[in-house]
Amino acid sequence: VYVGHVTRARGGEDLIAVGSQLRQANSPVMLEVIGHADSETSTALTRAHSAGDLIWHGFLPNDQALEIVQGSMAGLSLLHDEPNYRHSKPTKVIEYMARGVPVITTPTPPAAALVEQYQCGIVIPFNNPVAVVTAISRLEQDSSSRRAYAEAGRRGALADHDWNRDAEKFVEQLHTWACLLYTSPSPRDGLL
Repeated sequence: VYVGHVTRARGGEDLIAVGSQLRQANSPVMLEVIGHADSETSTALTRAHSAGDLIWHGFLPNDQALEIVQGSMAGLSLLHDEPNYRHSKPTKVIEYMARGVPVITTPTPPAAALVEQYQCGIVIPFNNPVAVVTAISRLEQDSSSRRAYAEAGRRGALADHDWNRDAEKFVEQLHTWACLLYTSPSPRDGLL
């Protein structure tokens, strides 16, 4: 499964190629893609969906999307090697982990670090649908590894990325900022 905005830079072409390769190999695995796509990728996803290469759900509310994620064999994060992805932590990886779904990701530093730290999936090269299909096949054939990745990811997400654990600190920080803004002189007071 893939959840998120679908563009070329986020692996849209790779997803389509993966779906096609899975179908051509008569794999029992069906790729499901959830999310809005830009116009270029939308056309290609529509064709791939019509050909039976994948199931493209389009946009779904988060609760419905995560229902599909739950129990999936793997969650894909196929970001390309772009400057803006080299430093941002892909929340989809943490969402997959939290749902107990093994991760297959490209080696953007934050995503690879999560997978390596928590031993929750497989890191594959950029722009390499064959490597994605190989990783999917490996997980499909090795239920013990798949289960181990799923359990490790879930434990890691709950231990270090659970909103319930950080909510109180977050609200305290918002309160601090609000108090600072409220007590700071404003330009209306004639002070700069």
